[in-house]
Amino acid sequence: GGGVGSLARSFLDYPVERLDVVEPDPWALDIARAHMPLDEANALKDPRVRVVLGDGRFYVNRLPAGAYDVIFCDVPDPVSSYWNRYYTEEFFNAASRALTPRGVFATGVTSAENFWGAEVASYGGSIYHTLLKVFPIVQGTPGDETMLFASKASGVVSLDPEVLKERFRKIGVTAFDPAGFDTLLPPKRTVFVEKELKRSPVLINTDFNPISASLAMVLWGRFSGTRYLELLNTVRRAGLTFFFIPILFFMLARVSLRARWGPREGKEAKFQTLLAMAAIG
Repeated sequence: GGGVGSLARSFLDYPVERLDVVEPDPWALDIARAHMPLDEANALKDPRVRVVLGDGRFYVNRLPAGAYDVIFCDVPDPVSSYWNRYYTEEFFNAASRALTPRGVFATGVTSAENFWGAEVASYGGSIYHTLLKVFPIVQGTPGDETMLFASKASGVVSLDPEVLKERFRKIGVTAFDPAGFDTLLPPKRTVFVEKELKRSPVLINTDFNPISASLAMVLWGRFSGTRYLELLNTVRRAGLTFFFIPILFFMLARVSLRARWGPREGKEAKFQTLLAMAAIG
């Protein structure tokens, strides 16, 4: 909702033929429209922009082959099973099919500018290696957020400041000074991130093995200084089966409650709500 206008405005600074923005929450978009700056509101009215209301994963799964030159996945970190769907091998495969042969897929994950401990490397590495299963070329940027750019063709993605400067000059856009690439992508930092990503544990994030969701929780636990970091790691190592134990417990309790006392208005509704919250996290 809030980021749709700024996203559209940023892309329209460049010679874009068509920009489709998928927004899953029409209510949030309506609220955002009422408060976004005028330039962002005007960007959404541009004839090149089409706002698609619906689930992004559902939308990408149904795209024809070669529908887009660029797919930019601007969603939160996979801290829940809902957002994890946009970081899995299955989603990356769908995005790859929807791209042209020289198309680019881009996404971003929380990282750290100057410290790559086990948590940062494992988390960022899980997304990197999952992308690498689908795209032969994957590169990541330095910074507090690692932007990952992936392509099926060589020579398309580059993080070399000199290459990017030359490409940018050919576009002829004045919205950004190409010299800024030297600051955004210092070669030593870029090489450091590349080495850390390559040597990180090869963990593949899938719909039925949402490893990145667990690693994201561990990473945020490290950032927040929680005392329960080891507990989070234990839960992660236990695997998906561990999460079904409390759900199974609640289901058995539900059946036992109904069999013992029958339907109980009020208390039963409360129990159903708790059960739903436990089941979906």
